[in-house]
Amino acid sequence: MGRKCGPCFHWGIHFTPLWRTGPESKPVLCNACGSRYRKCGSLEDYLPNHCQPKYLDNRGKYRRLWNPKIPSRRRSPVVYKKMTPMKRFQIQLLKMWKIYGNQDESSTQVVLLSNNVNNFIPSDEIGLGCALLKPDATSS
Repeated sequence: MGRKCGPCFHWGIHFTPLWRTGPESKPVLCNACGSRYRKCGSLEDYLPNHCQPKYLDNRGKYRRLWNPKIPSRRRSPVVYKKMTPMKRFQIQLLKMWKIYGNQDESSTQVVLLSNNVNNFIPSDEIGLGCALLKPDATSS
């Protein structure tokens, strides 16, 4: 059998990495059309990616009418924000508080600061005369 060469009988493409055989009405097909014909047995309503119509967008660039990228089912990797030193220190203090707890409950100042028992201190004040700039979602 002689070497097949283009153009593709379905879309008229002249260059492809592999020429494929098709039905008797279209004996020479490009790689995309030939793969589709072999898989589905028909070329009806088939439009290869390289033949998709292009349109001119508002920036003057040609874009494809349909996006060829199909969303995958894989999950995207989780992006962790870089922790600031102050946030890291806050988490470290919270872990220490959970591990060791409050050893000396007799001091009223410690109870006021840690449990916010004093009703005269607003919930967004941290007990040192400073107020939090961004209130918690729980405090209303």
